[in-house]
Amino acid sequence: MGKLRKIGIGFGVIFLVIVLLGVAAVASNNLTEYDLKNPKLTKEEIVSQSLENISVQKLIDDNYMYADSIVHMKGEIIQIWHMYGDVYQLNIRVEGQEDGQADGILLKYASDTEPKAFSNIDFYGSVQEVEERPNLLTGQTMYLVNIDALLVDYSK
Repeated sequence: MGKLRKIGIGFGVIFLVIVLLGVAAVASNNLTEYDLKNPKLTKEEIVSQSLENISVQKLIDDNYMYADSIVHMKGEIIQIWHMYGDVYQLNIRVEGQEDGQADGILLKYASDTEPKAFSNIDFYGSVQEVEERPNLLTGQTMYLVNIDALLVDYSK
């Protein structure tokens, strides 16, 4: 009986660890959503710390230099993905970007109202990693800079 009891306790501990890891994973997703809605910086701090006139290509080429930096950009929403809850991922064509250029910005954005495609957008955001995706039309690789939105203003 002693050996079976030890095995039962071992399985119980393993089960508890798995449950705790699941709870931690759910909690981290909720923190991300909360942080997108409630940045730790004030509006004035975000605006004053932002970098202006940074091209998409510069963010792609020198991503390590700009990681976690705040950028200010304007452009047009060309595609919208509903991620979960009220979090969206917006594909943005930035002002000054050439029409044929496939590379762009993926803006992670939390909002109670769904953004509209082909709306103009003015945003401040924190630069994250560069993501590679295949362009289904050309077969070439697209490079998309992930940015977490801090302040957003969009209109038709």
